[in-house]
Amino acid sequence: MISAEELDAALKTGDPIQTAMTGWRWWELSDGWLRSPFQHPHAERLSSAALERSFIWPRREFRPICPRNGEHVPPVADCTCGVYFSPRPYDIFWAAEKARELDMDYAGQGFRPDSPLVVGLLEFKPPIYVYLDRFNQFGWEGRAAGATIKRLFISDAILPPAHARPEDKWRAQSLLGLLKTRYRVPITAGRPEGVELFRGTMGSGKRWAP
Repeated sequence: MISAEELDAALKTGDPIQTAMTGWRWWELSDGWLRSPFQHPHAERLSSAALERSFIWPRREFRPICPRNGEHVPPVADCTCGVYFSPRPYDIFWAAEKARELDMDYAGQGFRPDSPLVVGLLEFKPPIYVYLDRFNQFGWEGRAAGATIKRLFISDAILPPAHARPEDKWRAQSLLGLLKTRYRVPITAGRPEGVELFRGTMGSGKRWAP
């Protein structure tokens, strides 16, 4: 695990961290796939196949591609390529909820505000660049060479109420089963125990009941 001193040094110098880190990110759930909600900054340069690859996480392990330079092996210092994450879970849960309320001008192609939200705990592979968050949502964020999902938390909105029709309950359980098979990690409906949503108007945790 990286020390506070190493992190401070990396933030000051801009040099990459060469140690794996644990962190958090979020997706929307689209047709049984984890889909990044954010518009790629250079989406207009990508083919439809490359654009889809930049949004969809098809498996537990993920390696990013660079939309600006096909010769880049992300992350590159003076580029935007890499896998982004936050070290603090409540920041990510807050950001995921906040996206519902905002007109996301940086939302990705096909982003649907009514889709179920998914938050993940991941291990991020070095090299990792860290810097102050450009959207001023978190204290700092990281940009890594790759990531492996360790655990997923899906918004409890996916679970039908007790009085729901049997076919709705079956559909929800089938979707959870598909996610477990596809990503091969534990999946929980609700937020992790001990993670409080106290930022802004999200204190009630209305979508993420424990």
